[in-house]
Amino acid sequence: MKKPKKIIVVDFGGVGDLVLSIPFLRGLKTAFPSTEVSVLCADRAGMILKEQSYINRLFLSPITLLGLFKTGLQLRKKRFDMAINLMPETSYFSAIKMYLLFLLINARQWVGRNTEGRGFFYDIKVPEQKMQIENEVLLYGRILKTISNEDFEKRLELPCSEANKKRAGALLSRERKLRKYPFVLVNPGADWPAKRWPIERYAELVKRLKESFPHCEFGIIGTQAEGELAHFLKEAVGDRVFILSGKTPLEILPAVMEKACLAITNDSGPAHIARAVGTPVVILAGPSAPAFFTIQGRKESHVIYHPVSCAPCLKVSCDTMSCWQAISVQEVVEVVSKMLERKINEINN
Repeated sequence: MKKPKKIIVVDFGGVGDLVLSIPFLRGLKTAFPSTEVSVLCADRAGMILKEQSYINRLFLSPITLLGLFKTGLQLRKKRFDMAINLMPETSYFSAIKMYLLFLLINARQWVGRNTEGRGFFYDIKVPEQKMQIENEVLLYGRILKTISNEDFEKRLELPCSEANKKRAGALLSRERKLRKYPFVLVNPGADWPAKRWPIERYAELVKRLKESFPHCEFGIIGTQAEGELAHFLKEAVGDRVFILSGKTPLEILPAVMEKACLAITNDSGPAHIARAVGTPVVILAGPSAPAFFTIQGRKESHVIYHPVSCAPCLKVSCDTMSCWQAISVQEVVEVVSKMLERKINEINN
């Protein structure tokens, strides 16, 4: 295969998906060092890739038909040799939208995942028999192997610039009252309700951790739209809790998480950010596929997951929440306590 001069990588996933794409982007640049690599992603999540050295150009687009149409016409002028879609074709409707976008971009070669046969329009099809079975990083590795015959290092990383570290430090100085204490970050939110451990259980968890660790603070992170969850926790738990929800721009969130001694989170973007920046993390994975976490991060991570007959699933909401009911507060307290004790001993020594 002739080496492409210009590649556009399309990834309209969330923050976590983009973090998981970094090993692929690093490997792509290693396989094609002289190739100009551009990335197209959703404007709501794409800032997480802003400072990645493996990307020559970053394009952000709203995920609306009009937004994608305008972006496609803009990218058409760039005359890409290859377009690669990293995301699965979750339905025939999503496949048709991607087909139309690729028509607009008009790259010479189209590459993508043939998810359950829905990637029929790609020139180079990477087989995917069923969604949420294979780790995304490993699947991206198969894409790179197909187009370059090269493997890549599957290490997660997310470097933070000095400027963003300073911004993160200033934010924490403003919001924290007990700055000499180590702090734990708690993320009770996720993109949709079915991916959230019940907020009442988060409240009970933080209450019990406060009692066991009197010299720790607890910070609540999340989007502005998840502010209600943060305020519920603050009111339920009381002192030694500070709210960062809606106050942490995406580009400085990695630097904020890097400063925490531990993170507790649902399966969402912050789970992967913590693993990439080297913060120990406990991940609650109710309906998620545990295969997503088989690639180790830079520090200790522990995934709490109990298989149920209906998981993994992609439901936005759920009446039974049986996967979440299987995860008790006591189980999470025990896992977090062991990890937090080790981390505090490490800090003190």
